[in-house]
Amino acid sequence: MRFKMNKLAAAVAATMGVSAAGVGTAQADEILFPYVVASNTVTTIVSTINIFEDFFQAPVPANQLHYRYYYKNGSNAESNSATCAEVNARLPSSPNDIVTFDVAERFGINNLGIVFEDVAESSNVDYGRRSFSLLNVTLPVRAFLVVDNNDDFTGAGEFSTADSVAGEAIILEFVAGAAWGYSAYNAAGVYGVEGGFPRVLNAYDFSDAVETAGEVIADSSVPVALAPFARTGGEWTTKFFVTPIDAATFDTSGRWTAPGNQLQKDLSATVRLAVQDPASATLDVMFDRDELPVSGQVPQGVTCVGAVEASSMLSEGALNLVPDGGWSNLVVSSGSGSNPTDEAVVIKLEYNPEALELDEDSSTVPVVGVVNNAIWLRKGIRESFPVPANPATPRLQVYAAGLDLNSPAPVGITFAQ
Repeated sequence: MRFKMNKLAAAVAATMGVSAAGVGTAQADEILFPYVVASNTVTTIVSTINIFEDFFQAPVPANQLHYRYYYKNGSNAESNSATCAEVNARLPSSPNDIVTFDVAERFGINNLGIVFEDVAESSNVDYGRRSFSLLNVTLPVRAFLVVDNNDDFTGAGEFSTADSVAGEAIILEFVAGAAWGYSAYNAAGVYGVEGGFPRVLNAYDFSDAVETAGEVIADSSVPVALAPFARTGGEWTTKFFVTPIDAATFDTSGRWTAPGNQLQKDLSATVRLAVQDPASATLDVMFDRDELPVSGQVPQGVTCVGAVEASSMLSEGALNLVPDGGWSNLVVSSGSGSNPTDEAVVIKLEYNPEALELDEDSSTVPVVGVVNNAIWLRKGIRESFPVPANPATPRLQVYAAGLDLNSPAPVGITFAQ
């Protein structure tokens, strides 16, 4: 079966000023794992799923996935200002295959880092001899990972439009036995046309402009609860794992002009805690549990990927005023590095290192063991799209393109049905 959407694809191409000659290498699908980590006590278990189906008559089979890590390790791992190094490899896959592996080969030793199956006996795919544990480097290590099947779709020809790769990650603290996880982020496509068939124009774009479920915070804020800080006698540590995201660009009329490109080592964003919106001049950092605002913001910059402890985002004086925590807004704004962006994926982690007494005033038994809870912070959907001058004009339109049910249409454009 061939996939045709000529009117729609032509409308997109005309709107964006794209012609067949302006579209280069064909590409299919990619996913982002925004936070990957490994140390002497922690590792990340990644699963990738190859959902490739050949009903678009792609020129070659999907027999590889391309894994690209942007990472900091050793002494740089804890530096939020350091730029990333990069490592990538094309590793075997096959249609409908799933492979689960340890990114740093803490598990799956002598099995190419793969877990849950014996590579010597696998009947689905020949995994060869190259390890899947590309982060088997000096520890600790922090990274983000992009996995794609684009290298199997070069040159002219039709291809699956989207959702042909999926994945999940488990961050495993294997000494104490705690874990948390997330699903990989698969952004929507922006389509042009070549030969009457759609072509994806935004390879490696994970910007807010193509998010599907609020995955990216774009120059905006998200309310966050803050538990009692361990630094002031509480039992909780709260961290924000931050991955700056390259933003798409728009012209002065609010039309999409270029996608973001996540394959960069030095994207930088700034995060802070603030009571008010970013445009406010107030310096209040948070509310305590009696609704009283406390000032003392300490913005933190992150390049490529990093971890920011919530208590470091308050001045020492402010921290002393809120030992029981409270709430604030996690604000993302433009970074101060050489490659700034005002977008980021942020995951909030709350944990404690030992048995937790949740409420000293109750007779309940304290929680046994550690707590390790992660929340992917989300903000609306595509808030970076410019607001049309005419209030009657829809701010955002979404259309379906093949398997991609969340493709963004340029602002103010209506497609023929």
